[in-house]
Amino acid sequence: MIYHVGVSGAPSRSHTNPVTMNNQVEINMMRRTAIATVAALILTMSIGAPRSAAAAAPPPADFHIIKTITTLAVIDYITIDPQGRRAYVGRGHAVSVFDIDQGKFVGEVVDVPRAHGVAFAPGGSEGFATAGSTNEVVVFDLKTLKVTRRIKAGLKPDAIIYEPASKKIYVFNSNGGTVSIIDPASPATPLVTVEVGGTLEGAVSDGAGRVYVNAMERNDVAVIDTAQAKTIARWPVGPGTAPIAMAIDTEHHRLFVGCENKKLIILSTDDGKVLGEAPIGGGCDGLVFDPQTGLVFSANGLDGTLTVLREGPGGKFAPVQTLPTAKMARTIAMDPKTRNLYLPTMIPAQIEFGSFGLLVVGTEPHGAAKSPAPAAAR
Repeated sequence: MIYHVGVSGAPSRSHTNPVTMNNQVEINMMRRTAIATVAALILTMSIGAPRSAAAAAPPPADFHIIKTITTLAVIDYITIDPQGRRAYVGRGHAVSVFDIDQGKFVGEVVDVPRAHGVAFAPGGSEGFATAGSTNEVVVFDLKTLKVTRRIKAGLKPDAIIYEPASKKIYVFNSNGGTVSIIDPASPATPLVTVEVGGTLEGAVSDGAGRVYVNAMERNDVAVIDTAQAKTIARWPVGPGTAPIAMAIDTEHHRLFVGCENKKLIILSTDDGKVLGEAPIGGGCDGLVFDPQTGLVFSANGLDGTLTVLREGPGGKFAPVQTLPTAKMARTIAMDPKTRNLYLPTMIPAQIEFGSFGLLVVGTEPHGAAKSPAPAAAR
């Protein structure tokens, strides 16, 4: 007997004799011809027939951005170390470090959750960085950038400064309305806490025993006596509202306060009297006063500008230049050696897709600087 495949594809079985074999061959040929004809017809119907006009034009896509998702990689305060020749910038969950003479990014202090600011004692070996998410001050080695210890502070530590009269580190707990005082020379000494009240922002020291800090929603400046570790006065900043940034002219006893309503308010550090006001840009989070030139600089992150103000007749300050910078370039620091200004921000033109880095502002012609501009962080 022989096996062959029928139409169904299943093997069939038959007995062999001359007559049936000849008949079977003819039947098989007829079946193959029929199958081929049906297959050709199906092929013609499926791909050979012309398509309708509607089928030839697929419907257009309709995609659009439905939301954005951001991280906590917010750029905050910049601090210049004039002796170590470095700049420290709180950014996201790390502190980025730049060599300001070589103009390059040198590394990071990692694991600083929601890094805000950095301070250090002159000649010291350690830096102190505020970590807003964990309510800590992260202490790190200035040479290796390695974390050495962590100090519990108040609620959301933000601004931080070194106070030279007391030789202490002042930590301003933004949401807690308190100030934590750290002795960098005595790590085991418990923190001293000063009650201030309000949402605390920028702060400065006069170097002679007083610290001034902005209380944002209270629209005033709190004055702290460092010898008593106590708040001794509160000065309203009207006509300014929501004071954020601060700088000081110690020689002429003037405090400069950058407010959210685009006003620079000048206060007397003797009694808190409002001496004047001047317009600045939107989103000011950093001020610098240059005692050598008498100029005030306001970093305006929302506008992407730097307002330069000079004192005129009658002691009134007025803008003399508005320099385009970059959006979110809202904090600022000055190198006392070169008098260059540094503004941390995202720099779109630095590399193909943009990157984080520093804008360097000075009086030298563009491209004439002796040292290269700081490179972008990786």
